[in-house]
Amino acid sequence: MHAARTYRPDPRPDLEILVDGRWCRGELRDWQQRGDGSWWANVEWMSHSGETYIDMFPADRVRPDETGTAPAVPAPREVPLSER
Repeated sequence: MHAARTYRPDPRPDLEILVDGRWCRGELRDWQQRGDGSWWANVEWMSHSGETYIDMFPADRVRPDETGTAPAVPAPREVPLSER
């Protein structure tokens, strides 16, 4: 089963993702559940040197933004077809 939760541009939660041992700020674009049951986040993020990327990260490399200014990162969940 494949499940996803996609966020429109305006409500995308801020978060941090672990890249090469350092936490980088990003914006959650969507959660996707893979066939093996694992959850992956599609994130637009900025490196410490200023480049912007869009990549997929496993859930264990994603955390809420710790600055306290961003909305909480919602937990991944299956989304019924009627809500897509």
